Amino acid sequence: MEAESMKRNRLIIPITVLGFLLAGWMHEGLLSSVPKNTPDTARPGKPIHFQYNPTLPCEAVTLLLYTELLGPPQRIPMEKVENRFVKSVAPPDTGTKMILYAFEYTPKDGTGRPVPDNRDGRYWHILLADESGRPLKNALFQLSLSHSGYSGIRTENLTEAMHAVEKELSLYPENHQARLHLYSLILRINQNSESARSTILRDISRILSESEMLPNLEFAASAYRLVGETKQAERIEKKILEKHPSGELAAMQAFNQIMKTEDPEKRFSALENFIDEFPGGSWVEHALSAMTGIAMEMDDDALIISATDRLMAVASSPGAASSLAGAAGVLIEKESDMQRGTNYIRKALEIIDAAKSSPPPSEISFQEWKEGILTTEGRYRDILGWAQIKQGDIEEGVRQLQRAVQGTSQPAVYYHLGVALEKAGKEEAAFQQFARAAAFEGTISDMAYVMLDSLWKSHGRTEDAMAQLLNQEAEYIRNRYRERVLSTETARPAPDFELETLDGDWIRLKDQRGIVVLAFWAAWSRSAQQLIRIFPEIAADFPEVLFLTISTDPYFRDVEYVARRLRLNLPVMLSNRTDQAYGIQGVPTVYVIDSDKTIRFVHKGFTDDFEQRLGIQLEALLKRE
Repeated sequence: MEAESMKRNRLIIPITVLGFLLAGWMHEGLLSSVPKNTPDTARPGKPIHFQYNPTLPCEAVTLLLYTELLGPPQRIPMEKVENRFVKSVAPPDTGTKMILYAFEYTPKDGTGRPVPDNRDGRYWHILLADESGRPLKNALFQLSLSHSGYSGIRTENLTEAMHAVEKELSLYPENHQARLHLYSLILRINQNSESARSTILRDISRILSESEMLPNLEFAASAYRLVGETKQAERIEKKILEKHPSGELAAMQAFNQIMKTEDPEKRFSALENFIDEFPGGSWVEHALSAMTGIAMEMDDDALIISATDRLMAVASSPGAASSLAGAAGVLIEKESDMQRGTNYIRKALEIIDAAKSSPPPSEISFQEWKEGILTTEGRYRDILGWAQIKQGDIEEGVRQLQRAVQGTSQPAVYYHLGVALEKAGKEEAAFQQFARAAAFEGTISDMAYVMLDSLWKSHGRTEDAMAQLLNQEAEYIRNRYRERVLSTETARPAPDFELETLDGDWIRLKDQRGIVVLAFWAAWSRSAQQLIRIFPEIAADFPEVLFLTISTDPYFRDVEYVARRLRLNLPVMLSNRTDQAYGIQGVPTVYVIDSDKTIRFVHKGFTDDFEQRLGIQLEALLKRE
């Protein structure tokens, strides 16, 4: 009954073929009325005509155009024609399937400040379509992602997200990636309820009953893991291996076995044989990425170039981009082959740029994916900018490094930008970047301090003034770090549970007052044990917060043994499928839940700054309570 009700409430609307209007796109500004005469689709490579008609005097209007969900908008100045602003833009003939757009206008009020006209975050969209007006494959899927909070551009609207992905599947039922997204939406909307899981499991069975060809089997394995049906996923994977002994799953298992080899030379040789055994598959890219990493581990430049040149020919994934960037960093820092290093890092940036239009893996949120992509892009631009500085292209090097510091906050990036600005004759700006690099700890920070001290003294500045600058920029670094930590805040209901502790007490989440920090862990996981080990110390610093732990281990005795060995004096409970209700993909995973039982922050894995990040988040939440 609940499943039927869920279906009725999903606002399922039949697909209609959307017409393509050659007249283009006309938009009436926020100062007058809503968009009029707006076609729903556009053709790749064909111009779209934007028109903005303000009712108040404007000095200028800028068109904000997103062709990538995770990238920054293109800022395109519009041309004034009489009392309106116009611009024609041709969507790229590439992987773009959907465009989001809004306007920014500068009123004639003397301030010169632009004002966003995006209706409180509502961007309009254009779906790219074929000659008949049929949206291209993944256009409606990307539209769904934009409504599901994936990019942060639009306000989350799960009803619209569901509507769009269902239309995508009505046009392209074989789009398994879109179907997995549909399943994730069903789970989110219904808080991982049993009825939602049952609906998904029936749909997986239906797809398998239609065909057990390889794409359907691979989809089913992923879908079963999404809903926590590990045994079913393993059963499907076994069937895949039986039907395709030389397929992707067999390659994955063989690759994982090779990577357990400790000796780097033997591991490298085994990967060479692996490529011969599984030619042409996606795991060749993984093997070449691993070989590049091994060559760097062995500090063999000739081997690095040999492996990375081969990787360049097949690289398309973020993992391969990471290996390309690593090799580029080594060659550029050593100045052993600057041109090759530059080529490698440019290719890595191309891959990351393409990843901005891709949905995140199911095990991480859109916010984590977006943050990871932008941080990675910042690191790669740092490598490219540093290469250009070393090759004497100061102007372009400064430009790349300035973009790098927007995406990542690392001492090396600030140091490199400081060097670049000093070479460009912009010493005041260089002082600031060296001071920011010096705010960290380590060799790079020490080098930055020495550079700052030398330049500062050469300009006859006082030590007190330098100390003031260092304090000021250290505060900037702390504030930026805090902003990034708090930017990961989310807002979704925390599934309720009632579980027994090792001491025989019963704890129900909804009965708890105040903030709760809930950690999922397992006795077999080293990183989970590292996190749990410091939990009591953090709890002592925040006595007004309740710290709870849930073990995903199946056996009571394993949990009890580890809890006693770690002297864990916090409540420990067995999961009893609570991990599935929360959609746990791995341990450790920590949820920060406010007094309204809303999940505000999520930590996946254990990092060196976990305690610091959690402390910042708890302090912010306690101020609100």
